[in-house]
Amino acid sequence: MKKLLALALVLAMLMGLPALAAVPEGITWDGAPASLGDIAQKLGYDMAGPGGSYKPLYAHYAGLLWEQGLFLGSAGSFDLDQPLSRAAGVVMTLRILGKAEAAAAWKGSLTFTDVPDWAVPYVGYAVESGITNGYSAQTFGSNDAMTAAQFLTFTLRAMGYQDGVDFTWSAAYDKALSIGLIGAPCHSQYSRSNLFVRDNAAMIAYNALFTAPTQAGTLLGGTIAMPGRPAGEMPLPIRAAEPSQPVKPEPQPVGDVVIEVTGLYASTPYTAQDGAVQRGEIIIDFTVLSGSGTLNYTITGHSGSATEFSSDVEAGENYRVSRKYVLSQPFTSGAGPFTLTFQGGGVTKTFTVANTNMHGKLEVVYNW
Repeated sequence: MKKLLALALVLAMLMGLPALAAVPEGITWDGAPASLGDIAQKLGYDMAGPGGSYKPLYAHYAGLLWEQGLFLGSAGSFDLDQPLSRAAGVVMTLRILGKAEAAAAWKGSLTFTDVPDWAVPYVGYAVESGITNGYSAQTFGSNDAMTAAQFLTFTLRAMGYQDGVDFTWSAAYDKALSIGLIGAPCHSQYSRSNLFVRDNAAMIAYNALFTAPTQAGTLLGGTIAMPGRPAGEMPLPIRAAEPSQPVKPEPQPVGDVVIEVTGLYASTPYTAQDGAVQRGEIIIDFTVLSGSGTLNYTITGHSGSATEFSSDVEAGENYRVSRKYVLSQPFTSGAGPFTLTFQGGGVTKTFTVANTNMHGKLEVVYNW
């Protein structure tokens, strides 16, 4: 039981780290500056969202790990579009090794001056065990973005392979490809580009546990006790979008009730590995400015399916309406809108929420 709790705690800390930039600055391909769109085109990957934002490819793997209790997320998100810091990469590697409990109990001292308190025992244990080193006696680079070669080196070591014997750390992607830890497109990405985010780490961690053989020919997943599916809903791959603008139409009467829409949010949809499933949520906040009575409201999805609600509302109170959805086809620009309809006192008011891209940015059309 202690081992299971330690694993869960370590992953909770890992996924609760502060988010870095959505996409690392200074992306390169073969040493030359490149955009995320350039790399997506070269690899044939649908990973470039609007404005150069990163669209996760491996949410499927994060979800499978979450189902086993090994990938918990933070604030409702896996943060798969974020870089993986060196400190977080060490923690994930220790989890793969099944050494989380031993690392948490480490009581030594570090000469590094840039390791946060929560990470000290894990970094200390990893250094003492030969899993990682710092840049110097004083600098570990805890918050530096981890490269693919670094994370693959940590992972291969966890699987029993020795750098300098079985592989060269600077070309760890070659060994990873040879044992099936990564595929050919990922090998191209990691060997020719510096793009590496948590999305990639989730895929590698899953394959290290359940797909690729260790140096001994076994699977690491067979040695790890699985805590099981966490309570609640699976986190989204990336954080929900900020409220759309504008978010405040003019207050409108619905019968004897006057309402004001004060917030409109969209949770980012995502595509599973097989491209068949997407999930998200539309959230609308409104305030009753005056009047009281029964207010009926309906949220209708682009496919025509509707969710109906009915509430007794009072002046001065705030209310939230939400509708979650699962789509069988990609939800792209041009798909039909969501609509929110209020009904009260024989009066109907409707506005439309049109999803314009895969990253939850909404165009709001008010049809009062």
